[in-house]
Amino acid sequence: MLKKRLLEALITTEHLEFDLSEGTSMDSAGLQLLILLKREALAREKN
Repeated sequence: MLKKRLLEALITTEHLEFDLSEGTSMDSAGLQLLILLKREALAREKN
């Protein structure tokens, strides 16, 4: 569900930013999602 919502947000905005400064850890699923979003942004020529 989160993946779908983030991909929709990526499509509907010019700039998507995540503040992870308060995070203390991330599992591999979270990292995989961030990598997917970055690849999608690059494919759509977005930052």
